[in-house]
Amino acid sequence: MKHQYGVALLMCGWYLLVPQVSRWIPQVLLTNKPLSQWETREGFDTAQQCKDAQHKIRGFLDSEVSKRRQEAGSQKAYINDPVANMLWAEQARLAGSKCIATDDPRLKSN
Repeated sequence: MKHQYGVALLMCGWYLLVPQVSRWIPQVLLTNKPLSQWETREGFDTAQQCKDAQHKIRGFLDSEVSKRRQEAGSQKAYINDPVANMLWAEQARLAGSKCIATDDPRLKSN
């Protein structure tokens, strides 16, 4: 009996899920969608590994946004920079991301 329980625990992992974004405004998150429709970014063995990845990605995005701001030379150039816009959208998605257990019933399609 104990062996079966151990196998069940090994099958459980964690996903880093990010919400979809609006087709027309990439900074608008569609967090009202079911988790089964969110994008799976990566799988992890533990919740802590997932949270660590969130933190690492956040740091990377913050660094890249800061670099783009410095390289732009002006506020107008920075605001109109398509790469900066993509980075902002990713920052928004990461801010709305969740670490969810792979066996969470909310991941099942409705």
